Amino acid sequence: MMTNIVGVEPRPENLRVDMELEVRFEQRAGRVLPVFAPAGGVH
Repeated sequence: MMTNIVGVEPRPENLRVDMELEVRFEQRAGRVLPVFAPAGGVH
């Protein structure tokens, strides 16, 4: 499954392989889709 990481600017220096994430669900195009955000808020 492909998804997005939200709540952080999508630049390589802002993303880590071992970054802790939490799932969120967003309404998009009439569907509820899972997306991921940094755990505990923006890092």
